[in-house]
Parts: sequence; C-alpha cells; structure tokens
Amino acid sequence: MQLVSKPLLFCLALGILSSTYADFREGLDAYNTGDYETAYKEWQPLAKQGEADAQYNLGFMYRRGEGVKQDDEKAAYWYRRAADQGNAKAQTYLGLLYTYGKGVVQDYQQAAYWYKKAADQGVVKAQNTLGEMYYYGQGVMQDYQQAFEWYGTSARQGDPEGQYTLGVMYEHGTGVAQDYQSAIRWYVKATEQQYASAQYNLAVMYYNGRGVSKDMSKVKYWIRLAYEGNDSKISKIAGDAWSALELWQY
Repeated sequence: MQLVSKPLLFCLALGILSSTYADFREGLDAYNTGDYETAYKEWQPLAKQGEADAQYNLGFMYRRGEGVKQDDEKAAYWYRRAADQGNAKAQTYLGLLYTYGKGVVQDYQQAAYWYKKAADQGVVKAQNTLGEMYYYGQGVMQDYQQAFEWYGTSARQGDPEGQYTLGVMYEHGTGVAQDYQSAIRWYVKATEQQYASAQYNLAVMYYNGRGVSKDMSKVKYWIRLAYEGNDSKISKIAGDAWSALELWQY
C-alpha cells in the first residue's frame, strides 16, 4: 500500500487561550519564515502544558527534522499526545507512522485504529487510507462494502482520489452493484480536478461502450488529457494507448 506523507497546514485552534495565543502565533510566524528553532522554542512549553496543536507541531517538526534532529520516536511521542486529545491531524500522522513502522513497531491494526479516529472527524486522507485498508484487508478484515463506504465519504467531500476509486468500484461491482453509469458519473467528477487516472478510465469506458455509446473521438480526447497530465505512470500508459489505437486518425 502506498501512502505519501504530505505536509498539513499549521492551523490555529479556536480553543487556544488568549494567554497562549501570542506564543503560539510567534511560533507560527517563525515557522512560516523558516526559523524553525524559534518555532520550536515557542511551541515546546505549550506542548508540555498540554496544548494539542503545539504537540502536533512538535511531532511534525521531529518527523521532518526541522529545527531539531530528525527523530521518528519523538515524532510518535508528540503525535500520540495530541492524538489522545482528539487532534485529527496527529491521529492521521500517527496512523502513518504505524503503517510504515517509523518510530513505532509496525502495526496495521493500530494504524487502522488511528485512521478511523481521524476519518470520523472528516479527514479525507484518513478516509481514503481506511478505505484502502478495508479493500486489501490490511489491519482490518477485508470488507469491500466498508471500503466503498469510506471512499464514498471522501468522494462526497470532493476528493478526486475518492471519486476515482468510487468509479472503479462501481465499474467492477466491488462492494456495490455494478453500475457503469454511476462509474462514469464519479470518473467525470474526478476529471473535473484533472485526476489523470479518471481521465484514462473514462477513455476506456468510451472505447468499450460501457454505460455510454462507443465514441473514438472521446477516447482520443480523454487519452490526450491523461497523457498531458501530471501523473507520469498514467501518461506513459496513455501514450502507449494512443499509439496502439492509432488515435491520431480520429
């Protein structure tokens, strides 16, 4: 299972007391200008006092080695303290550490536990990952219906990965009754955000006449978009399809 860590924005919690807001804000300003050492000095006392966002931020900095020596065990420690207080970002990243065994013993069940906590709070990344874990039976019993539900939750929030995967599940009847038109509907939603895999799959639907009339001009259109997209793997597949189908003639 592939899961790529992407930085999350440092958000100010509405619950931060005014007495600590100034210190938190100074840390945030310092971080955003690349002064990580000052950010750490401002956030560490707040984290020790139990401020969850500051705890999450220290975990983030230890994970990336910003202003401190990179240390996954310390990252896990601070993520856990924040996660135990319900910080959804920390729950997501703690799940990530358990997935890959970074700073903790690899444990897919623990990963799924923390992803579920974050997913219940609306974190799209956690919802998609939990869907993937149910799809492959990793850390949980394999359950295509649960996978479908979690991908659907992220899809309805407008996430293109969830929309694309929902399309795949409808196309193949995995966890849901096969429905080509619903597959196309979700592929189209994902293509509205230039999701290359959805563009390619939509081309395949038009080529095979699944849920739509076969239309080589539309196959050409969607293959071209997939080829020109920012996904190198899909671009290569689309390029090969362009040549094999001689789409230049349409």
